[in-house]
Amino acid sequence: MRAPEEAARLLDTGYRPYGGTRSGVGGAIGSLVRYSFLRGLGVGRPFGGKVPIGLVMVVAYLPAVALVGVTVVAGDVLGTPLEQSVRDFFGLIATAVVAFAALVVPELFCTDKRTGMLGRYLSTPLTRWTYLVAKALALLCLLGLVVLGPPLILLLGLSGVGDDPPGLVQVLDVLWRVVAGAGLLALPLAAVGAAVSSLTSRRVVATAVIAVVLLLCTAVTAILVATGSPDPVYLADVVSIAFEMPYRLLLLGETGDTVLSGVPLWQLLAAWSAWVVVPTTVVVLSYATTKVSR
Repeated sequence: MRAPEEAARLLDTGYRPYGGTRSGVGGAIGSLVRYSFLRGLGVGRPFGGKVPIGLVMVVAYLPAVALVGVTVVAGDVLGTPLEQSVRDFFGLIATAVVAFAALVVPELFCTDKRTGMLGRYLSTPLTRWTYLVAKALALLCLLGLVVLGPPLILLLGLSGVGDDPPGLVQVLDVLWRVVAGAGLLALPLAAVGAAVSSLTSRRVVATAVIAVVLLLCTAVTAILVATGSPDPVYLADVVSIAFEMPYRLLLLGETGDTVLSGVPLWQLLAAWSAWVVVPTTVVVLSYATTKVSR
């Protein structure tokens, strides 16, 4: 048996220089964006980590693929103009975005706090603000998969069937409204999800609170209007606002049979801006005051 002084020996000391390319802050942001994006997709995680984004993708893509498939086989079963078909599809996308805000967004923000990785990130060239920029970029990339993919599939699929397919000008006209409408739909819901997630390190808690907040907004405003309150009360419902914005945009400002159809566009824009700016401010303030150990 070795003597205690011989149990371990220090053979050498010193540092080895890093010989790779130094990418600086930009490289650190890009690395965190890539990692966060893949984590949101469940890449490299067990099956349970892939379930949330899998459910969101099924809700988002399955109706579009099914509708295009039926149209290819049976012809134009909708019998509606291209603009109206794509516009009406945003109602289904809204459901997917709500699920995304509750199930996927907490994974982007809560995990780093729970595991202590936030402090390690801040010991690199990243600061609190560049960290948030990276998380926001990853969030936007994931949102793009959810809100842009399905309506684009529907747009391209419906454009190639029927006896009188739309021309290139009409398709491009609908395309830019789809892209803009997707952003108007997704941003307020994602902002609410990020704000709640920034206040806790527990993903399950964040998911539950986000779901309750969104459900309460819808239920309370509906009750208030049913008891005699004016329609602008619905401006307190972020889900209704998120759905109404692309609806107005895709009809070039016209209104239809929705809960916010009687609300002027300027009020709708003001409420939408508030639902984006206020939660974003909550996120910034939360990370500005969060204490971390590096």
